[in-house]
Amino acid sequence: GPFIYTMTLGILEKHIWAAVTPESFPFSQFNIQPIGSGPYTVSKVVTDTSGLPIEYDLDANTSYLHEPYISHMILKFYTTETDMITAYNKGDIDAMSSVSPKNMNLIKRTDGVVQTAPLSRVFGVFWNQSNAPVLLDPAVRQALDMAIDKQSLIDTVLLGYGVPLSGPLASDVATDMTITAPILHTQVNSHTSTSTSQGTVAPSARIAAARLVLEEAGWTIGSDGVYQKVMKDSKTGKTTTERLSFSLTTSDAPELKALAEQIQEVWDTLGAQVNVKIYQIGDLNQTIIEPRDYDALLFGEIVAPGLDLYPFWDSAQRNSPGLNIALYTNLKADKILQQMRMTTDQSVVASLEKQFETEVTADRPAIFLYAPDFIYIVPKAVQDIDLGVMTNASDQFNTVKSWYMETTSVWKIFSPPSQSSSEIQ
Repeated sequence: GPFIYTMTLGILEKHIWAAVTPESFPFSQFNIQPIGSGPYTVSKVVTDTSGLPIEYDLDANTSYLHEPYISHMILKFYTTETDMITAYNKGDIDAMSSVSPKNMNLIKRTDGVVQTAPLSRVFGVFWNQSNAPVLLDPAVRQALDMAIDKQSLIDTVLLGYGVPLSGPLASDVATDMTITAPILHTQVNSHTSTSTSQGTVAPSARIAAARLVLEEAGWTIGSDGVYQKVMKDSKTGKTTTERLSFSLTTSDAPELKALAEQIQEVWDTLGAQVNVKIYQIGDLNQTIIEPRDYDALLFGEIVAPGLDLYPFWDSAQRNSPGLNIALYTNLKADKILQQMRMTTDQSVVASLEKQFETEVTADRPAIFLYAPDFIYIVPKAVQDIDLGVMTNASDQFNTVKSWYMETTSVWKIFSPPSQSSSEIQ
């Protein structure tokens, strides 16, 4: 079923691309000299000294089925996010996208609005139960999950720019979650999630409930404040005392590092000994994720609508290059995933997704934390921007043909006015 998504490349000009080999596609100069049949045409490309584009001038395509209301747009590219924000503060640009929550306080202008929409990303803590036997106990995984206040993590680390999740699908987030708000330098968005509602449980009550789960499963607090449990080896019959101790691994991305430290603090309060390990993303992929050398992994996955879930969760994908980083094994879930691959009926897919999510939620192979927000700063004058759930940054332009900046009042008996001539950059 998802094969068509994998094979879809878009419309290409045959006389331009026919002579380019598949291996050369990513490196072709034609990638930065676009030709398309969408709502805009490229009227000018400005490049830097190395030949990379730094500006595209776009004119409304008068031959398009729905000629856009904004007649002229300029896309500008910056080397760093700081450079982009500086340009915005100086008035060189009117809008900017993919702004990091931590940099929102750098915005000085107040004449724009913040558009936010959930990205189809699933961030969570993925367990490797074969590497840390203590995580084999369902009560341990449940208690560790219960102790975390996901909304609090979003508010403190992402400044509110995210939506809490309780399952493996970012598509659980409502497609109408686009939120518009004025720019506030200390703004925290009050998002609500359609997939989970942790309420306003006090941290102490949350910890107490998690401890109760552990203690009912036979765990007791040791003299060092860490939970422990006497376990018997089914093969040898010998008993050992297992401590609630494991490592939490993530990348050196500032947000993930901050998340890991906050989660460690919560679990320390609970009575778990957690060692946080931070790696550069290249080292993390090659030396940790590929050989599955971690106890718990704080990481994110791109789970877009229509994307095949098989690589992320089927038991056959537990080893690299498979993406089943939770090393999840469930024969019933495998069967559901295979059924999802064999249909193009979206109603059937939606039903199977719910069945699959039920299985995963019951097994707790991971703690699903949040879907981050895509942040888009636009002029107040631009109307009818509908982002929906975002998969890629380019999705911000999915409804660009309907955006408008000017309106004219007319009697209903008269024909609609001609489309306005406006400019945005």
